[in-house]
Amino acid sequence: MSANLNKPNLPARPALGWIYPWIAGMTLLGAGCVLGSDFEAADILSIPWHGFIFRPQLSVSAIATDNVFYGNNAATAAFVFKPLIITNGTFALGPATTNLAVIRARESDLVSYVSPGLTVEYGNGGFNKALLSYQNDQLLYLNHPAENGMQHRFSLETSYRVGGVTIRGHDAYAMLSSPQGGGSYLNLLSLVINRNTLDDIYNVQVDLTEKSSIYAKGAHSSADYQYGLPIYDYDNVSGTLGWAYTPAELLALTVEGYYGQSAVGSNSTGLGKGPHSQFIGGFVGARGDFSPKLQGSVKLGVETRDFPGLVNGASIISPAFDVSVIYTATPLTQAALTYSRRTDISGYYTGQTLIADSFTLGVQHALGISGKWIVSVRTSGYLYDYSSVTQPVAVLAADANGNVLFDSIGRAQYKSILGNFGRTETVLGAGIQLNYQARPWLLVSLAYDFTTYNPHFSDARVAATHPSIDYTDNRATFRIGIGF
Repeated sequence: MSANLNKPNLPARPALGWIYPWIAGMTLLGAGCVLGSDFEAADILSIPWHGFIFRPQLSVSAIATDNVFYGNNAATAAFVFKPLIITNGTFALGPATTNLAVIRARESDLVSYVSPGLTVEYGNGGFNKALLSYQNDQLLYLNHPAENGMQHRFSLETSYRVGGVTIRGHDAYAMLSSPQGGGSYLNLLSLVINRNTLDDIYNVQVDLTEKSSIYAKGAHSSADYQYGLPIYDYDNVSGTLGWAYTPAELLALTVEGYYGQSAVGSNSTGLGKGPHSQFIGGFVGARGDFSPKLQGSVKLGVETRDFPGLVNGASIISPAFDVSVIYTATPLTQAALTYSRRTDISGYYTGQTLIADSFTLGVQHALGISGKWIVSVRTSGYLYDYSSVTQPVAVLAADANGNVLFDSIGRAQYKSILGNFGRTETVLGAGIQLNYQARPWLLVSLAYDFTTYNPHFSDARVAATHPSIDYTDNRATFRIGIGF
């Protein structure tokens, strides 16, 4: 496996000026003008041709944020030591001045997304079909126009059934250029992080009898960051084999096992290629209708991860969970819960593993019986527990009495010690959103989201020399989407 895709180049950031806002404004104005007319949207928004259906899309969003680059105005203290020369000709520590430098400023902005796109569907209108989508994002920053950029997103959804064999596939490729938060070191880098991501998942199910089937899943994911950033690219691949038994019409019991590998690749001259990691796990679970109001899947198991051939690798074994359930309280109210606990590898230090817990809980309610107005609230949480791993840390050198040592010209001396880079990272979020489906092809939404991020190092010396940013972010989003 290779963790390196074609290295992403810096995307062009032209001075877009008024062009894209004008196009978006005229498009939305046109959409508003036809709301009350007898305009047939399907004539231009759903176009059949020789078994294909072409559906143009347009989304325009405005996001007001008080922390566009995920900063907190925290400053690091750089001590400049001024040694004193005493009578015997040796140096002793004298007064020190402190230079404060802001790691990442907290800045507000209004970010506009103008996102035209196209979906192409091919099939017979039933289960056997393929859906190809493309979306282009034009990012416009009101207060930071130098960061204006472009993103591309591609996806392919396929499904096919013949006899007792069912195949489902999902592929997604994205060329992204935007700020990132929620990482100890990633948010210390350049304001905009350029990266390419690729995700592929394929499922095959073979029905053996009316009540039993076997299934297999292949999954791949990778990320390729802009060359020169001190973060590892990664490449994951895994395979799953399982058996399902259906004791009732809408309920299946499952047993499955899986094996996978993770590779990390050098992304700059200062980073060496990391070692491969392998992970093995298994689940028992159930999926389907647990009651007339509760549907979903629940899987409980165990996962182990290690680094074959690496003496200092942080091998771990952990309980593993995958839960995704939907509860329909009333015809107008629905709640959804997802929870996952899996292992992963660090993108910052070779041989470091982590246990990732994540959950999301959302509730949506339809206002009235028309189905046009829907309000939803949501909360989410992510906890990343990174294993202990030792790396060199530079600290002031001192003698047995604790006096700082100096060289012959009066410079303070440093020494290298081993520090523990184990840490935890917590990301919590909450939000509320109001959707108005004005027409089947026109959606208007207004949302508010709050996010807080907190990292914590177990070694104070590492925390002092590798500052991280704990931040909060408030975002209000107004969006208009056109298309089927």
